Amino acid sequence: MMLKLLRQKFLHNFASYRFVNLFIGVVVFLSMIAEILHVLRVIFGLFFLFFVPGYAFTLVLFPRKDELSLIERIGFAGALSIVLDILITLFIDLVLHVPTTALNIFVSLLFFTAICLGIWKVEMYLISKYPHKFRKEEKRKVREMPEMTLKDAQLSAEMVKERIYKPADPNISDDDLIEFIKKKKKEEWKRKV
Repeated sequence: MMLKLLRQKFLHNFASYRFVNLFIGVVVFLSMIAEILHVLRVIFGLFFLFFVPGYAFTLVLFPRKDELSLIERIGFAGALSIVLDILITLFIDLVLHVPTTALNIFVSLLFFTAICLGIWKVEMYLISKYPHKFRKEEKRKVREMPEMTLKDAQLSAEMVKERIYKPADPNISDDDLIEFIKKKKKEEWKRKV
């Protein structure tokens, strides 16, 4: 009988220890999840604070994807986000007289981002509906040297022949001189452009 009593007491104590261990395990697990969620909250907050509003604003400023490269857009987004965060915080504090809590700043930045995305959608709709009015300017082409007329080349050849080549080489042909002048004119033109 005594053995039976000891066995029941042991099993009861073992079950209670198991319950305590399970309870401690759950508490440790929940605290780990809380820490993980805290880290994720900080990462998301920094991403939202330093990137999202600026990226939305760059979409408003440069609505087409080909107007900025991805690197340029990310760089502008970072810089503009910092500026916009400060300006929006000052606006809600000084103009709207709303207390500057983390939640109020987050909501105002989220509202600003939503407005920017709405404007961007309207811009994209207008660009697709009226492409001739929002035509992208073509890159400026480098002008090529205008062709010299034969008369220009002959006049230049005569002038060069009289001033430069006559004393040095009186037997130079006009064709060689014309080619020389064309070459010099092209070099001069490239220096100007």
